[in-house]
Amino acid sequence: MFSEPGHPDPPLSDWANFSHFLPSKLDEVIDREDIDLPWEVLPLARGAVVPSQRWLLSMGFQPGKYRPRGWRRVSADLYRMTLFRSRVAGTTFEIRRLPGADLWLILRWHQLCAGMLGDSEALVYFFGASPLLTRHFREAIHLAKKYGMTEPPIGLSWAKALPRRVFSAMRYVEARAGRERRTGAAVGRAYACR
Repeated sequence: MFSEPGHPDPPLSDWANFSHFLPSKLDEVIDREDIDLPWEVLPLARGAVVPSQRWLLSMGFQPGKYRPRGWRRVSADLYRMTLFRSRVAGTTFEIRRLPGADLWLILRWHQLCAGMLGDSEALVYFFGASPLLTRHFREAIHLAKKYGMTEPPIGLSWAKALPRRVFSAMRYVEARAGRERRTGAAVGRAYACR
């Protein structure tokens, strides 16, 4: 079993129950296989979550508002903003659309000194450190701007995108997938409750 702070490994049955009994704050729980979530983002996460409109509104999101100042559109699928605390140290935020889905991922990393970036972090929901995805880039920009430098509300946090022992984590994920394929009957029963 792989274990590292910030990278929990919930059993498949717990993930199935979480997906079936959806908390009111969430609109959808998506399995990792159903979206093209990059491997370098929380490799142990079983999937991702999409917040409900009610939860977004309670966090101050206002639909129809223009993109806030400072955000640069790098491409149709990527927005960035850097906040500098000094001439060389700052925090960069990245809003990235997942390939093949109209869902947006929220990332940040700290620039420790000139030219040296720290570990990237993703905004996650507490259960299984599941990445928080939004349906529109403006929602993602709002959450990054609001909680990038302050404490996120209960249920959300920033987690390192990659565990320190990344290769051990990747081997563990491959072994876990193999075990779950071999015990396909148990996996099928767990997902049948959906």
